[in-house]
Amino acid sequence: MIDNDELVPGSRPNIREPSESAIAMLDDQGTVVGWTRAAERLVGYSAGDVVGRSASAVLPHSEEAPTTAEFVDRCRARRGWSGTTTVRHRDGHGLDVSLRVSMLWGHGETVRWLVSVTDIGEASAETTNGLVRESLLARVPMGIVVRDPQLRCTWVNDTMESHDGISRERRLGRRFTDVRPGAEAETLESAMREVMRGGPAKVQDHRTWLPSSPHREHAYAASVFCLQDADGQVLGVCVISVDLTESRRARDRLAILSEGSTRLGSSLDVMRTSQELADLAVPLLADYVAVDLEQSVPFGEGPPVHIGSTGQRLPVFRRAGLASIHHGVPESPWAHGEVVPWPPDSPVTDVLCTGMPHLEPILDTAPGTWIDQDPARARKIHENGIHSMMLIPIRARRVLLGMVLLVRTSDPGPFQEIDVLLAEELVSRAALALDNARQYAREHTAALALQRNLLPHRLKGGAAVETASRYLPADLDHGIGGDWFDVIPLSGARVALVVGDVVGHGINAAATKGSLLGLYTDGLIETRDHDIDVGMHRLGTALAQPGRSLEDVCSRAMETLPGQAPSDDATLLLVRTRTISPDQVASWTLPSDQTAARSARCMAARQLDEWDLGDLEDATKLIVSELVTNAVRHGNGRITLRLIRHQVLTCEVFDTSACSPRPRSARTSDENGRGLFLVAQVSRRWGFRSVAGGKVVWAEEELAPASAPARTLGTPPVIEEHPVLAPVPPPTPASRVVVAGRGPVPR
Repeated sequence: MIDNDELVPGSRPNIREPSESAIAMLDDQGTVVGWTRAAERLVGYSAGDVVGRSASAVLPHSEEAPTTAEFVDRCRARRGWSGTTTVRHRDGHGLDVSLRVSMLWGHGETVRWLVSVTDIGEASAETTNGLVRESLLARVPMGIVVRDPQLRCTWVNDTMESHDGISRERRLGRRFTDVRPGAEAETLESAMREVMRGGPAKVQDHRTWLPSSPHREHAYAASVFCLQDADGQVLGVCVISVDLTESRRARDRLAILSEGSTRLGSSLDVMRTSQELADLAVPLLADYVAVDLEQSVPFGEGPPVHIGSTGQRLPVFRRAGLASIHHGVPESPWAHGEVVPWPPDSPVTDVLCTGMPHLEPILDTAPGTWIDQDPARARKIHENGIHSMMLIPIRARRVLLGMVLLVRTSDPGPFQEIDVLLAEELVSRAALALDNARQYAREHTAALALQRNLLPHRLKGGAAVETASRYLPADLDHGIGGDWFDVIPLSGARVALVVGDVVGHGINAAATKGSLLGLYTDGLIETRDHDIDVGMHRLGTALAQPGRSLEDVCSRAMETLPGQAPSDDATLLLVRTRTISPDQVASWTLPSDQTAARSARCMAARQLDEWDLGDLEDATKLIVSELVTNAVRHGNGRITLRLIRHQVLTCEVFDTSACSPRPRSARTSDENGRGLFLVAQVSRRWGFRSVAGGKVVWAEEELAPASAPARTLGTPPVIEEHPVLAPVPPPTPASRVVVAGRGPVPR
């Protein structure tokens, strides 16, 4: 285990070493061809158990890659894979691990895969932050070489060349001492032989100067593992090399980022969080940073953009955060809040499709590139000397929240993979805060819309009263509260006045409103010894129990009375509205012509079949046919048919006529006049109500029809007053329904 934070000769940095990992080697089809003792200790399988078999015995499955072959194809497309996942132990339980899959090349462009697995499930709470850091550093590019028992190179990855300057062609088939003679190579080969003789995995430090940077010394740690075949015999050794110089640099910068990122998400304002992200990244990661949010994020409206969507048009982004080492942010053509366009051929398209970051170490500004299609951006690039770029997606739960653009101008060094990893770590932390803020913005927008729809837009007192109203929510900043009111016109020049108060503010209070209604007498809240406000508060507290049954809430409310004998009668009536699931309601708009009845019968029959109510088909088709025919005959506008399946089956037909339907006594020779008579015969009851723009005629049927005595034409319909409460709104502009008068049910 490596102990020290500072790298000095003979010491090791404090990162999770590859020597702690379980190593396995797969062929290009995902079959295990090499195993290690560390892998056996981790997952419980010996080399004989897994070598020659598919890696599906231990590798994870996901929706994106449900089979081992698909997982291999996914790794091939990305030239590897890394992340946290769960693997299976031999006894069946899952292990939370950090998994890394690296592509190796052999002779003739053949491919192998090296799998490195580190158990992170045993971490204590005290080491969580350290594991986050180590998980990131575990993604630092690693050089990998696999050698046969004679120490000749058989497989190597692309990164290894950047560690020692030796090309793949020169390395394959040769020992390390053949291509890099010297004491360092001999020491490393000695460690390889010791491991193959049965010794434990080793970590060997060494230093070198690369041809690409001859004036800069690099320190490396090489971890050596013994690979076994199916018989447990030595197959060769695997050497994993980590650039400690880059790891230390990444660790130092990550420590600064980790400390600074605690400031992210200090508010639920997405614009403020975006600016905090930009300020933190400059100058630590880049000379200029722009944070652009997908437009549904700041406004809380519109459908989210999902990673992998391939629409013809790119999402709309708005600039939310800007920071630069130069005064006035001269690199940005767009200011805060402005729409930021991207050309269709820009890297944004690839980032949206893959969800992966885009890195251009050397920004290509030659004619014909995507920058050439964007004159405003191209001008800023040339004016400010922008030469290197990273584009990091802000994502949460497969939803694209936005993009972070990081560029270098004054810093001459190009961005590298380690910079991408650090930027991803920082952006992922900001994404959590932005996702919380997005959810808040969407809830706030929904609450405002809910409030607007619940409160009346215009009070109608009719001839009975003159009305005026004001509403002042306690939350002045957001305008969302729990009070509600309405003026409801009734028949006979009467009105109902309703005022209510829901405990609390915001979306929960707004959503709780036309849901629990309490009617009580003053004996429940007034006592000789206490003010009425005390009783109101006591009752409100008792009623603020949305999860309890009405009986329980009613009992608790009555128990709040003081122990002495009541000074007056106390009565409490509670009403809780109900909602009906959307799959219990079907609605159609019909043409006002002779085809309407036929269409209505067909649609009703199909819906009854879906609801498994085929026994009601004949009666329902008759009801639908008669009511729709009347609507066509007496109305001159749109017709709406709605079926509601609740305790009974309700059929509603809306038309634009204000005339009330009335049964007629048809003579034997009359061709018409029997429609409502037939409806009354086959229905449980029927009636009508006036609504804005017309009327609704309805009929109810029992879900399990039983034989009943013949019904007479003299049975009156149920005529409904304008409503107060209802579980389901009618198919026309919203009104609420309560049956205020009912004739005798026909028998």
